[in-house]
Amino acid sequence: MRSWLLRTAVRRSLVDVRHVTPVRPGAARGPLADLYRQVEQEFGVLAPPVVLHSPEPTALAACWAMLRESLVAGGRVDRAAKEAVAAAVSRSNTCPYCVEVHGSALRALAGAAEAAAVTGGRADEVTDPVVRDLTRWAGRAHLRDAADDRPFPPAHAPEIVGVVVTFHYINRMVNVFLTDSPLPAFAPPTVRAWLLKLLRATVRRTVALVHPPGAAAHRLPAAARPADLDWAQGDEPLADAFARAYAAIDRAGARALDAPVRAVVEAELDRWDGQPTGLSRSWTQPLVAVLPEADRPAARLALLAALASYQVDDTLIADVRAGGLDDADLVALVAWASLAAARRIGARAWQDARAGHGVEAGHDARDGYDAQEGHDARGRHGVRAGHDVHAGLGVYPAAVDAPAGARCPVGPAAGADDRAAAPAGSGCPVAPPARPDGRTGVGGPDGRAVTPADRPPVPPAAG
Repeated sequence: MRSWLLRTAVRRSLVDVRHVTPVRPGAARGPLADLYRQVEQEFGVLAPPVVLHSPEPTALAACWAMLRESLVAGGRVDRAAKEAVAAAVSRSNTCPYCVEVHGSALRALAGAAEAAAVTGGRADEVTDPVVRDLTRWAGRAHLRDAADDRPFPPAHAPEIVGVVVTFHYINRMVNVFLTDSPLPAFAPPTVRAWLLKLLRATVRRTVALVHPPGAAAHRLPAAARPADLDWAQGDEPLADAFARAYAAIDRAGARALDAPVRAVVEAELDRWDGQPTGLSRSWTQPLVAVLPEADRPAARLALLAALASYQVDDTLIADVRAGGLDDADLVALVAWASLAAARRIGARAWQDARAGHGVEAGHDARDGYDAQEGHDARGRHGVRAGHDVHAGLGVYPAAVDAPAGARCPVGPAAGADDRAAAPAGSGCPVAPPARPDGRTGVGGPDGRAVTPADRPPVPPAAG
């Protein structure tokens, strides 16, 4: 009964998806209905950050493949450690929606004090040394010259870097297409607290189940491994899923954006050092000026989705829609730009770590990360080593492929102590400014900043 109530509440929150109309569960058929069932069974709820992709089915399958194989599927890294990474990345992107979800999941697995410290940006207060080090590293992994040592052995890189990539992607999608909370806007505080309690119980139940790796990638065509997936070597199911997801979203992006537009975005991402772009959107103007007038709204949206997703507002979406883009095109455009940024962050974090920041010599691939000392990768978390990704999974169904930062993206989320510590000259506002539509960010089609106003603090794992 309780699980049904939580699922119902989350399904009702699909009305909060912005700018596109997702496929409702009752209308899903065939491969889409099958994917929805798997998400709800293994993740515990039909997560709106996944469902918002449904107008573009290949992007939907790609998002779920990355999320499942990095966070949900069993492997070498304890789920609580991965939830801490997800929460820390979400905080660095000031994505309160994902902070609330994954802070609650961390609370379910590691306790209220640990979750509050992670979601509040107080890594020094985290008592578990593994979670503490991962939290510090994950919150800075997007920076080009981050000095933090990599606090995990190479054998754990596929799952940990995979979570980093997945949540830099999902945070951007959520900032564009969802509101600031995973719970229905109409829910009063007492109901919200009760729903979060149900969410924690659901997390504990689903984590106790075995979710073997490799059970989502089959929905996407096979793909070659790109060079920026070096961090995934040694984990065949995960590497296969990410290669397929990267290729699928690349194809979707090519349908939605012309090559010159993608080239502008890629060039700017190659220059990006991970620092925030500042209060104004005016930095996009000289970049898009080289493009034909008709391509500029889409180019501006792609740049902002990649580098300042909090600045996307209704006016910009309307400008892009005027060019003829439908729901599927809009999801594909934002997905491509978001993943282009996330891919670079993952590759950069791995390259920086290999340049001399790694773990101490002799560190065992299992030390400190498994649920118990000597835990085997085939234990209660499911089979990883030697898993046959094709066994029993069927083949790619062609129907799935049919339709053709940070609110200050780095640095502190809202909170007086953290804002006061923001580095001078970082371009990070003292508090994220209010947008004309009532959300936070910067408004105005001309890129002019509006009057700053404090955003509500990113909530700790409440409930």
